[in-house]
Amino acid sequence: MSSRNKTTHLRIVTFVVYVFLAFFFVVSIFPFVWMTGASLKTNAEIFSSTSLFPTQTGLRFENYHKAWTYGSFGRYFLNSVIVVFITTVIVCFSASLSGYAFSKFTFPGRTFLFLLFLGMLMIPAHVTIVTLFHQLRHLKMLNTHQGLIFSYSSRFMPFAIFLMKGFYDTTPSELIDAAIIDGTSQFAAFIWIMMPLSKPVIVTAAIVTIMNSWQEFVYATTFISSKDMMTIPVGLTMFQGEHVTEWSSLFAGTGIATFPIIVVFLLLQRYYLQGLFSGALKS
Repeated sequence: MSSRNKTTHLRIVTFVVYVFLAFFFVVSIFPFVWMTGASLKTNAEIFSSTSLFPTQTGLRFENYHKAWTYGSFGRYFLNSVIVVFITTVIVCFSASLSGYAFSKFTFPGRTFLFLLFLGMLMIPAHVTIVTLFHQLRHLKMLNTHQGLIFSYSSRFMPFAIFLMKGFYDTTPSELIDAAIIDGTSQFAAFIWIMMPLSKPVIVTAAIVTIMNSWQEFVYATTFISSKDMMTIPVGLTMFQGEHVTEWSSLFAGTGIATFPIIVVFLLLQRYYLQGLFSGALKS
């Protein structure tokens, strides 16, 4: 094949790839655009108009204020922030220690334990509900934030450990050995040497944990019954009444709930991609 034919072939392939990516982007972003448009309409216009954005009554930004002040939505938002923040800290720190131990230490049952953690990734959340419910009831942690944090941490820990171990497998052990020879303890060497190096993969684990725990519904609706303890996914169901549903407020509330996740991902996406490639793909 001549150089000119190769160039033409490469351009065609590049064009096809960009068309596919553009199509995928439109398909992915359309539900969010539609939700945003619906949140700025009245209930009547949502069902009477097929346009993405309101054309009959103008943009109704007051729907967002109404959604925020509706019931205890602000409380639901705060509950989600508390639960997600503590869960993320626990998962990232514990997974860092576990991944480092699986990578750098040799102990009986290491391979079996690591495979056990990997096996937990294949267990659907619905399968564990009954067991977790009985455990939380025995520990008197039903209808508490501690119960949700415990459930989320155990749920999202295996993937974080998988990422961490994959990263620490690629780091030279000589860094720790040199620090220990200089008189540093194993734990101090891990904190001051390995954790700064693993910032991208820690951020990746944090993003995955934040996104999954922020939008988690099954555990939240099963283990929480008090309105004061509800998180955002459960709180959004409060907009749906027995006879009337405040659809405009529901879409506005969904937009408020989605916004923090978008901001977090946009701010940390560089570390996310770097950590994903340095962790999961090398384990």
